[in-house]
Amino acid sequence: MDIKKVIDKIVVNSKASIDDIVSILNSNCNDYLFEQANNIRKKYCGDKVELRAIIEFSNYCRCDCLYCGINRQNTSLNRYRMKLDEIIECAKKASKMQ
Repeated sequence: MDIKKVIDKIVVNSKASIDDIVSILNSNCNDYLFEQANNIRKKYCGDKVELRAIIEFSNYCRCDCLYCGINRQNTSLNRYRMKLDEIIECAKKASKMQ
């Protein structure tokens, strides 16, 4: 199987089967895969870099997501909630970092 053709097909139609993905992962075609991924990034995002900041004003949670370290069942975590003035101060600091 020509892996480059598989990658090209995915680039064109944005769909990959499990067999396609397994074939790519088992191949030695990383340079071509990364080249195509970079072309897609440039097409949709250009070469600019955007940074974003998130202010986690609380780590209390009501959910039980298995992947998340702050889910409500994690009883070993020190919980916190920031006060409004702390949130505003963090937002000001983040805004100045642009």
